[in-house]
Amino acid sequence: MITPVPVAQLIQTGHDTPNSANRVKREARAGPVSGMTPIDVTLEPGGELAVWSRNVEDPNRQKLLSFTGTLSSPVPTSAELSFDWRDATGAVHTSTPVSVAVSPNGTPVMIRHLVDFCPRRVSFHAEAGDVALQVRGEFKHECLIPEPGTGLLATAGLGALTLLRRKQLA
Repeated sequence: MITPVPVAQLIQTGHDTPNSANRVKREARAGPVSGMTPIDVTLEPGGELAVWSRNVEDPNRQKLLSFTGTLSSPVPTSAELSFDWRDATGAVHTSTPVSVAVSPNGTPVMIRHLVDFCPRRVSFHAEAGDVALQVRGEFKHECLIPEPGTGLLATAGLGALTLLRRKQLA
């Protein structure tokens, strides 16, 4: 069962249509600065999961993408996990895929990727190999806000440098 995020209206399409090619696509209609999507889905052999989410675009802050959960399959196999995002022009960028050895007893997984800016759309992808793949966990995305102390420290440092410079010129 896939549970939607309370702040976003989620849609699941293509899973049971003849032309879906085992692709599950979920898209959020809201635009938060951060979000979390619970995932609990079984992919058929060769299937792909794409969980897309919209959020506020901010070129001045970084975006942390993460997936924490468990992968399992009826027999030992491997799966590929990655993140995608769209830049201001609409071009899609992909993180380096992570290959995970999956066991029938379940394999704990935690992957992260840091994007240089907060893109408007982000996604988590999972691809099953030759056997079914159970994907359970949380896809999180968060625009990072600098610590207030960091800004204060930088301002104090610049102020001190300015005072020293003025003393040297006098």
